[in-house]
Amino acid sequence: AAARRRRPAAARRAPFALLVVGLLVVTTLALLFLNTAIAVNSLKATELRAENADRAQEVQRLERQVIAGGTPAELASAATAAGLVPADSAAYLVIAPDGSATLRGAAASAEEDDTDPGTSGDADTADEASDDTGDDTAGDTSDPGDED
Repeated sequence: AAARRRRPAAARRAPFALLVVGLLVVTTLALLFLNTAIAVNSLKATELRAENADRAQEVQRLERQVIAGGTPAELASAATAAGLVPADSAAYLVIAPDGSATLRGAAASAEEDDTDPGTSGDADTADEASDDTGDDTAGDTSDPGDED
């Protein structure tokens, strides 16, 4: 009779024990999955930090290059290498409120430096040929509307 009383109690405990073991297994698997996901995200974050550091170094290198290339000496040497010559004087047109224009100053073409082996002297002769057209309006400082 005592064996009969133990079996029903043990039979009632079996589903509860299985439920507890099942919950422990599910919880352990969920923790394993979460831990794996966190580790993957941590690796991605580490890779992104490394990429950010590389890009920051690239930005600093480019900033130093821009600063070094922006100095007057660097700009002058780059302009000379490109075949540019320094300008002499400039002439300005002053527009009056009535629409008339007055030329201030005298325009002069820039002289090419003969010491630069990369350029030829043909540009000077072309400029001189265009100056001999007989058009002397470049040096005229009078207002076209001031005819007496």
